[in-house]
Amino acid sequence: MSTRLAQILKEKEEAESQRQKLFTQAKDLHDEILRIKEKRREHWWKKYSEARKIGSQMEERQTALRTELDSLHRKIIGSIIRRQPLVTGVKDEPSRRANYKISIIRLRHEIEDLKRRVEAMDIKVETEVRLRNQAEREVKTLRQEVSRKKANVALSQSRVSLLRSASSVPPDLLVRM
Repeated sequence: MSTRLAQILKEKEEAESQRQKLFTQAKDLHDEILRIKEKRREHWWKKYSEARKIGSQMEERQTALRTELDSLHRKIIGSIIRRQPLVTGVKDEPSRRANYKISIIRLRHEIEDLKRRVEAMDIKVETEVRLRNQAEREVKTLRQEVSRKKANVALSQSRVSLLRSASSVPPDLLVRM
């Protein structure tokens, strides 16, 4: 009976050491996965930051070019008005037709400008929505990690308290169990 008990205790120790070995392997793999995730997150953030810097530089350049284009349009319209006397006879009175043409050119220019502005705003809104969605996903992931870690801590604390309470039991009772 005592040899059978010794054999069972030995098997228990081997099983416990195997369990501990598997637990450490699982923990190591989990830590490695977390490191890889963090590395990917940092890599993504780095690329995102660089792209955002480049994007802001391009937006500044685009704004400068747009203002330059607007000033050129104004100069062209001004030169058209100065070049054409727009007179129709006796008095130096501009013709309605010429006024309509000038008004049409101005309105087209304003419409194009408004279209460009709307397009730029749409791009900005789309970018902000993407950023918000990415941030929401990251927050959700972090909350899940925190809750999982809290559960692990609670489980570990309960195991420790069980081990402490088990250590208060006399060893001869443990052998009988």
